[in-house]
Amino acid sequence: MISSSARIDPSAIIEPQVVIGDHVIIGAHTYIQANCYIGSHTSIGERVIIQAGTMIGTDAFYFKQYPSHYEKWHSGGEVIIEDDVFIGASCTINKGVSGATIIGKGTKMDSQVHIGHGAVLGQHCLLAGQVGVGGKAIVGDRVKVYGQAGIANNITVGNDAIILAKTGVLQSVEGGKSYFGMPAEEARQKFMQIIAVRNLIK
Repeated sequence: MISSSARIDPSAIIEPQVVIGDHVIIGAHTYIQANCYIGSHTSIGERVIIQAGTMIGTDAFYFKQYPSHYEKWHSGGEVIIEDDVFIGASCTINKGVSGATIIGKGTKMDSQVHIGHGAVLGQHCLLAGQVGVGGKAIVGDRVKVYGQAGIANNITVGNDAIILAKTGVLQSVEGGKSYFGMPAEEARQKFMQIIAVRNLIK
């Protein structure tokens, strides 16, 4: 269940039925709960908490399309989880195709969050349940993402942005602002539009 090439600090706690792949590094005082999967070439920092059933370092959802079928491409990247990260139960973090998927220092993730291949989360972000972050997205520092919101692949979310619940971020957005809706717009502007439509109906 634990590869002989894994390097695990003696102070780390690994509960039963955790699978740890080749060349994994786990830092001091990290706690990994039961039934987690830690794929090869994953680096986990110090004081990280990973709750039960989470999968880290799974292959990217990455296929080449042919006229008659899809062909799976090899995922040769890695996952880097920095210090003081909290990852809730049943999350999935894909490894990069050729680079790294990165979860920044101090970031906290609720249960059932999905992070796509090569995505980068900044430091001290908060992600609520059922959030999805697409492959190669770059999320800045201190970003808050509320439940069931989605961030598309290959876009950037600026530092200190707030993504409200069920919002779909389809293009890059500036930091320091709140966003809501599908597609995402500045929350104040979106709420004013909703009020205006309701007034028209009256």
